[in-house]
Amino acid sequence: MSADERGAACHFDLMKLRIASGDCPERMKVLIDSLEMSVSDSLERSLQAIETQNREALISAIHRLKGTLAMAGADELSAQSEECIATAKASTDWYPTKDRVDRLRELVLDAMENLQLEANRNEAR
Repeated sequence: MSADERGAACHFDLMKLRIASGDCPERMKVLIDSLEMSVSDSLERSLQAIETQNREALISAIHRLKGTLAMAGADELSAQSEECIATAKASTDWYPTKDRVDRLRELVLDAMENLQLEANRNEAR
């Protein structure tokens, strides 16, 4: 499966989030807002770490992102986060690491947007 095909399959498990929120629309909104804040913070920290070429800070930020994604049922994105961590640990060149993190960032932001859209559609029902 190519990275583009995997990217198309990346998403959050809405059922898992519904269960976590007790299927309450207000709690679901709070949960998604918290998820978005955590994801945004981790992505911002990863970008700062790349800019300063701080490998430890990058690994820490991506590890935090990986955990957030896993808890929300975004297993493919969580796995791709693990791949970013492996690349950061193995590569002495920042370009492959930056490319992988940039791709992950795009996928995560797209998945968050899709999650918001789907949650809004379900709330309207």
